[in-house]
Amino acid sequence: MKFMRHRLFRVLGLFGAALVVGCGDQATVVGPVDLSQAPAALTMTCDHGVGQVAFANPCLVGGNLASAKLDSVGNHETECSLAGEGGEVAWAFILPLSAIAQRPDQPLTFQKGQVSTPPSGQPIEVAGQTASVTDVAGTMTFLRLDPSARAFIGHFQGQIDWLGANGAFSCTVDADLWGAPGGFI
Repeated sequence: MKFMRHRLFRVLGLFGAALVVGCGDQATVVGPVDLSQAPAALTMTCDHGVGQVAFANPCLVGGNLASAKLDSVGNHETECSLAGEGGEVAWAFILPLSAIAQRPDQPLTFQKGQVSTPPSGQPIEVAGQTASVTDVAGTMTFLRLDPSARAFIGHFQGQIDWLGANGAFSCTVDADLWGAPGGFI
């Protein structure tokens, strides 16, 4: 308990007024997210000779799908684009931000067979071939969360499956994924 109290004061000192939820090394800080600190990309390692593929960081979090107000908290489409020129949306998913805000210490699970697709549903150019995401499986543990600002830092660990013109390939992910407010619903 003494360790956790020390950790709480240390976290509050670093980030100003914030709430720390959870225990051990997986505590989630609820408070402002400094998006200027986001790494430029989330890099994945892919099989079948594809090499590395990267999403631009941060992904964009749209407004509440059940409200005309962009700033209300609910379920939000989140769009992740490929890093580099073009920046086409490669993967989109529904972020249950209101549920996550109630239990930020619980990971978001992406179950195999429940993939969301980009709004266009069109394949994009990735690793020298036309491809599209066909499945995503893994978990995202939230490190920092600001529900009202639609911003987060999460650690995503999992696998993204693609179907390309040259056949199927999979990419493994074990990196931080950031979310920032997007100007869409």
